[in-house]
Amino acid sequence: MKNIKLNIGLRIIVFSLFVLSGCNNEEFLSLKTPLEKDWQTLGEFDKAPIGTYRRSFLSDWHNLHTTSVLLKSFQSDEAFLLPGTIGNIPFNEMYTRQSTQPIDKSRYIFGIAYQVIATCNAGLDYIKDNDGNPYKGLSDSDIENNLRRIEGELYFMRAFSYYRLSQVFLPPYEKSGSNDDKILPWKISLEENTEAQISTELATTQMVYDQMVEDLQKAKNLLPEKYMEGVHFHSYQYGRATKYAAAALLGKVLFAMQQNTEAIDELSFVIESNQFSLPADPLSTFQYYSTPNGGPESIWYAYTGNTTLGGWQMAELTSICLQQPNTGNFARVSWNQLAFSYSMLEEIGWMEDPLNGDYTLTPEAIADKRVGSVYTLTTGKDPFADVTTPLLWCDKYFNGDVAKGIPGQNLNIPIIRLAELYLTRSWLRFQEGDLDGATKDLNQVRNRAGIGDLPGTITEKAIINERTKELFMEGDRTDFLRAAHLPIPPGDRVGVSDLPYNTPRLIWSLPLQETELNQAFRD
Repeated sequence: MKNIKLNIGLRIIVFSLFVLSGCNNEEFLSLKTPLEKDWQTLGEFDKAPIGTYRRSFLSDWHNLHTTSVLLKSFQSDEAFLLPGTIGNIPFNEMYTRQSTQPIDKSRYIFGIAYQVIATCNAGLDYIKDNDGNPYKGLSDSDIENNLRRIEGELYFMRAFSYYRLSQVFLPPYEKSGSNDDKILPWKISLEENTEAQISTELATTQMVYDQMVEDLQKAKNLLPEKYMEGVHFHSYQYGRATKYAAAALLGKVLFAMQQNTEAIDELSFVIESNQFSLPADPLSTFQYYSTPNGGPESIWYAYTGNTTLGGWQMAELTSICLQQPNTGNFARVSWNQLAFSYSMLEEIGWMEDPLNGDYTLTPEAIADKRVGSVYTLTTGKDPFADVTTPLLWCDKYFNGDVAKGIPGQNLNIPIIRLAELYLTRSWLRFQEGDLDGATKDLNQVRNRAGIGDLPGTITEKAIINERTKELFMEGDRTDFLRAAHLPIPPGDRVGVSDLPYNTPRLIWSLPLQETELNQAFRD
């Protein structure tokens, strides 16, 4: 049993020793070489957060962001799985919510998240072990604007990784519950002795959420509001975390914890900073190319514009959007597996009666600027699936414009954007009885979409439907329903009923090796 513990534990848990070294498995398991921190200067230490961003975002088919978005989109009720679809991914398991089945998508989320956490822990331990400053002789400016900033980014990325893990592998947080499920390995320091690595503690849900809050509060205090040329290292301008990104993610975590007042405060800190705005064109937020700029709406984005890193890096999103990376001309992707579900199009009022064969767009859909820009309607037979009826597709990603010189590849990908914050604050304000505030927030998004103020009195349904219209295929739907403790509808799945928000069908099992490891510990 000891060998089982060692081999599995080292392979799955203790990759922190070699997280970015590229060593082979034999070197990894042998532990011949102690951890080397190639951070002899402050400039080299900046590679620590850079490594976490690269692992989280810059991989064509498996990275922490797009793999999570893919899984979340497939399991939601907003999506319709095309009959006759193709694609070398576990689309059926994700769509039918077979959460007990081992699939590569959940395995990659788990593995990549812990790789990022390991890098963060190594950097944070390095600072702590050197009394807060490993580099003597630094100027006060470099300490404040670069060393403390790097520290803030490491706290932020650790929290982001645990947030992704929590939304895939943990049950929803219960404000009045014990939250004592022990599921995820507990990693908040880099343990360099073998015994500590093997006997990994499992964290309760409460521990994970408390740690996310603590990390994000620290990140918010340490991070600057924005990149300042000549003050921060040049690399910091490319889509990296800021004080506002930390506050926005903290607001999401607090919302999931049902701490409404505190969540509103964090969201308001970002919204009322006046550093962000909703551009008139809904598509423009997704069309920033080869520039360290996510646009006025993006609070945090994945910078993919550096073609020297190997071309377009977010190809995994092609499974959930209409186009593939292109030169700016339309390029239909043949392996897209999802479109808007007909039940959702009827729910949000964008088709007249699609469940009974009337696929006519409603006047509201025709007036909505999102239809025809971030979403595209096709009619007739689809050449790549067994579909002969009109479909509304996600067209946010890789949607270039040759006339404007915008190619479809290497477009920066928004991760947290202002519209989401308005919609979340609208929901929270509504729950707290602030109907006027909730309506104003909702109308910000509606007016950008060109459909004007909400007619009549605001309702939960109006907020939920507007959220779907705005955030379709951004991986938001089931996370929102779980955080709001709302039922999970079946969508277009036949013979399926509503599921409770805490259904095990949306709590994915840990990779098999991790399950075996836990059993080894118990034995």
